[in-house]
Amino acid sequence: MRSLNIFDRYRSHSRHALQFTGPVTIHFRIRELTCSGVLEAITTEGRLVWVLYHSWYDNVLSPVVGGEYCLFQGFCCGSVGNTPIFFVPVPSWNAVLVKRPSWDSVPRTLEMFAGIGGWGQAIKALANQDHPIFSVELDPTIATALSLSTKRVFLSVEQLLDEPHCEDAVLVADVLDSRWWVTTLSAPFTDLGWSTPCQPWSQAGKGQGLNHPFGRLLVHSIGIMFLFGIPVAAMENVPGLVEHPHWKWIHSLLRELPTPCEVTQSDLANIGYMSRSRCFLLCGADRNEKCVKDFQSQSRPDWIQANCRITDQIALEQTTIPEQVRETLSKRNLLPDQIKHEALMRGVQDGRAVLELRIAPAGTLPTLVASYRKQAQLSRLRSPP
Repeated sequence: MRSLNIFDRYRSHSRHALQFTGPVTIHFRIRELTCSGVLEAITTEGRLVWVLYHSWYDNVLSPVVGGEYCLFQGFCCGSVGNTPIFFVPVPSWNAVLVKRPSWDSVPRTLEMFAGIGGWGQAIKALANQDHPIFSVELDPTIATALSLSTKRVFLSVEQLLDEPHCEDAVLVADVLDSRWWVTTLSAPFTDLGWSTPCQPWSQAGKGQGLNHPFGRLLVHSIGIMFLFGIPVAAMENVPGLVEHPHWKWIHSLLRELPTPCEVTQSDLANIGYMSRSRCFLLCGADRNEKCVKDFQSQSRPDWIQANCRITDQIALEQTTIPEQVRETLSKRNLLPDQIKHEALMRGVQDGRAVLELRIAPAGTLPTLVASYRKQAQLSRLRSPP
């Protein structure tokens, strides 16, 4: 399928580099440090290469022998004998240097298509509170609300390029804008949580799958995980994903990942959080097998049907919407389209009435309805080589 050619952008192509004049991606391990700005390396295909990088990287790159990196969409600018020379320009939409994690890398989570931060909050609940989480969200309003509610630094891509060492932050950016990938040079990602738009895999999106630009974001997401060398990841989507005719192609890409992927479906209504079943892709599933089994064995807790009261001060703080977030969520023009139409018909104005429209109907736990918006500036993408 043509759309799967997107994944070629993330594969290593050093073997035929001298015969190819366009942008090319290579995955490599540093073999020797020769002088400033020059690396001698071996690619995953076993080819000796030279990598020359722009002086911009001097303040963020600390190369060591044995370190694993990727040059995404760089150029082969010549050769010494039969050894290709690759150049790494200033980070751009078209080319960037990425660092992969090693066995002793400090844990750091990447949250893509962050929205209101579900994956990040789950990680915070399960991991050490000092665990850094780097969330990427395209919508500035949603990213601002997430930054305020989680008390993390809010960054634009330009600010990140000025200060690439910021590891725990909310970034307002297109997931496919490769400039922000330089954050891996400061600290590579060891795990990933993401939820690409689900409409193309459901009846709501007419089941277009990979024929829809949002559906192809799933291919890009798997490609980014492959490029970053992230060993552990979890993705959530609708059950229609694995039932879709295009699933066989997605599954073929998952088999290229360095860690095995397990597909599981869980009815979250059994534990009281929502009323629909979901599909989960768990990469590095062998490391999380016990967690998955524990999750699936849980049943709806008794307290869901009780008149529960929060007495723990920490829990109270975690379930209280900060004033800045409340103000943002109370704006009518930020409601999802269907609810916005209802608000306009009823003459609802900004304020408490808008916030009440965001609350799920009675009979479920209080839940803010997510406002899914365009998740990538797809017009800025270029065709794969």
